[in-house]
Amino acid sequence: MKTSFVLLTTLTLTACNLIKMPGGTSTAPTAPGPTAAHSPDAPPSRPVGDLAQYYSSLKLAPLYHLINDEREDQIYARAKSDVGRDRLWQSPNPDPAWILMWRNQDWTNASDNAEAMTQAAFNRAWEASCVAEATSIRKLHAQLASRMAPDLARIDGLANYYERMAGYVALAAQFEAEAAANGIAIDKDPSGPVGFRVTILTHAVAFHQQSRHAWAEFPWARFASAARVHRDDGGRELTDDAAFERARYCASVADRGGISTTAFTRFWPDGHMSAKRVAWPTVSGDERANQTRAKALVAETQAKLETKPGARLETIEKLFGVSAPGGEPKLAAFRELRVTAIKGDSVKVTRSDSESYQYACRTTNRIDRIDDNNRVIYQQNCKSGARDYRLDADLTFDELPPNITLAIGDVISFEADVQKDASKKLLDSPARQKHLRTMVLAGRQLDRVQRGKDSLTW
Repeated sequence: MKTSFVLLTTLTLTACNLIKMPGGTSTAPTAPGPTAAHSPDAPPSRPVGDLAQYYSSLKLAPLYHLINDEREDQIYARAKSDVGRDRLWQSPNPDPAWILMWRNQDWTNASDNAEAMTQAAFNRAWEASCVAEATSIRKLHAQLASRMAPDLARIDGLANYYERMAGYVALAAQFEAEAAANGIAIDKDPSGPVGFRVTILTHAVAFHQQSRHAWAEFPWARFASAARVHRDDGGRELTDDAAFERARYCASVADRGGISTTAFTRFWPDGHMSAKRVAWPTVSGDERANQTRAKALVAETQAKLETKPGARLETIEKLFGVSAPGGEPKLAAFRELRVTAIKGDSVKVTRSDSESYQYACRTTNRIDRIDDNNRVIYQQNCKSGARDYRLDADLTFDELPPNITLAIGDVISFEADVQKDASKKLLDSPARQKHLRTMVLAGRQLDRVQRGKDSLTW
């Protein structure tokens, strides 16, 4: 008799791959009969005899709950109520392809036959359902990839960094929208985070890494699929090996369930004597070998998605010196400079900062505080001065976002290579100091454009 303990142990071991579904890496126990394991590519079996109609009526989802939720004696009672005890042992084997041991000696065989018929019906229905589902999902992935491949090729041909990255982002969003509309959203697809969504991401990463923007961290947050593909296990491109992909799909479904196919379940653990009475699905193939291959494919994909962390750039303001990051000896960040003039490709930008300071200080006889060494500190009477800084720069960009044309009055933030850097004092009096810093900059990346109250986007 099956108990809850046996069932729980069986399911736990299956999920942990400590036991294998017969027909996987180890061959199911053999027994007299036409075959010990049913090929997923074989034609559907044809039930025979006077139990054929009843056997054919046993459907996957109800069978899953029967095997999971009821004891063997309850299942026997249910079958006996449906067809009668005598038919369960006097009738011929309804499906020799899946039921390998069918006993007709006497009425005591009825319960054994009911169990075997129930498990065989589940095995038969589960494999057919998973094969059909895997084929359908693979076809859907192929259709999406075929339809979007020309768009990816067009995007790959774009020269402008901003336009090309925006193209990858838009195509990734389009793929996820169509996948979700067809029932394979990235968090619902039993295949895992695979397929053309990975292809788009690998193309985007490869382009970013070889561009002049590679100093910046790859914009993972702009890609809806990035977290699942890159940070979770399983992200890889699909292969052309249909049998392998079907096997991996059904191995996943066996463990967690599919879109319409249940997870796999069974009365008996592998090696149990009763397991010899039925054939077992073989659609998962050699699970150990396939899992090893899949891990290698995932590792190959993850290597393509490896990116460097963003460089730590100094922001240039006032008279602070420049300490550029390794590998980028001239690169620095600039924040909120105003465009004052435009001539051809050259833009003049400026930024003003100020700070106050004290001078001509004299000590009064008023106590300010007593310090930690019990010394009396007297208040100071000081004059206040002002120190002004202005940064003027000639800035050129090799490229800008396609829909952005800078205008006088824009306030921009960007990164640029410092080609020239000079400073001088315009005024140096006790009460007022003025400093002018001039630069020649080669723009590398435009981050933000504020035009009046509007922030321009791209």
